[in-house]
Amino acid sequence: MGFFICRLRMYQRQIASRSTRDAAAVDRAAPPERPATVARASVFYLLVQKSNIRKEASQMAWTSRSFTVAEAAQLAGLHRAHLDVIVNRAKDLDVLFSERRKSRRWFSKKDIAVLRLGYELERAGRDWATALAQAFEHLTHPPPPDAWLIVPVMSVSTRSGRVITGLPDPIPTASIAAFPIGKIVEEVVARCEELKEADIVAV
Repeated sequence: MGFFICRLRMYQRQIASRSTRDAAAVDRAAPPERPATVARASVFYLLVQKSNIRKEASQMAWTSRSFTVAEAAQLAGLHRAHLDVIVNRAKDLDVLFSERRKSRRWFSKKDIAVLRLGYELERAGRDWATALAQAFEHLTHPPPPDAWLIVPVMSVSTRSGRVITGLPDPIPTASIAAFPIGKIVEEVVARCEELKEADIVAV
């Protein structure tokens, strides 16, 4: 009986020893943990998330319609009566630059920039419908401050033109009109922020 117990204990020790060797082999085969790499990946993910949140907030501020007709006219550098004429002439396009809620019309920073750029395009020879459509097409997002809108003089397509930063590389082969779209938007946004700050101070 003692012989069988001794053999059983030896067998258990052999199994335990083999399990230890197998575990050690697996540990050697597995790549070492790199906590620094994991930390860097986590930091990168957080930075990306923060950047996305900032972009979404910026876009919401760009398109949020919270300015009245009188404020929009002032911020766009237009006379109130002139803005009323624009709205009347572009009834079918008013969704491009405003929103009507019940009996009142509201504008966003983007809408005001569209009105201001549309005014400049209209002065360059476009009709109001084309001018507003072209302005809307190129103002999905706020352009950089040094951006220019280059538009062929004779084109009436809403997608006509391109936004560039710096000076264009190629020499134009046709007559063009150039508009400082970046500066226009920068001035509009600055005026909007000043008006909001003034409202907060007044409250």
